[in-house]
Amino acid sequence: MSQKKQTQNDSKDTIERLKRRILFGIKQPKITEEAIINIHHILMMNYGWIPFEEFKNLPIPTVLNLLDKIAETNKEINRRLKKR
Repeated sequence: MSQKKQTQNDSKDTIERLKRRILFGIKQPKITEEAIINIHHILMMNYGWIPFEEFKNLPIPTVLNLLDKIAETNKEINRRLKKR
């Protein structure tokens, strides 16, 4: 597996754990520095440069929604490519 694919999988796992913690009411989910860097990187790859200070001030639900939209878009792209 390529390093980029592994990083995306690791980020997806971390994001899913974070979502579960938020949904089940754990007030301070533990998230690693590496996961934050990966999430910031994924958002920048899709939306362009985002200063880190601005990224840190984004509400968590907004970040999760953006990541969900990216995942949906990637799924659709992959589905269309498989049809070819």
